[in-house]
Amino acid sequence: MIQFHDAVFETGLTPPMAAVILNVSERWLSRRRHSGSPPRFIRDGKTVRYPESALREFLSTGDPAIAKGQARNKEVRHAA
Repeated sequence: MIQFHDAVFETGLTPPMAAVILNVSERWLSRRRHSGSPPRFIRDGKTVRYPESALREFLSTGDPAIAKGQARNKEVRHAA
């Protein structure tokens, strides 16, 4: 039997949608992509998508600031 990874069938979420789910800014996601840090994403040309499974995985094992809901607050403080 052939097994496919979930990401093959997922269309993925846009960065604005992923940012809302993770309660972070789009800029924070962009910085993570450029540094090679999670969450996992898919790039097709200039289009970036976040598979739902990648966001679930990141929420369960990712950045401690996300788990505490502090990532957006930290970025706002640094921007001021």
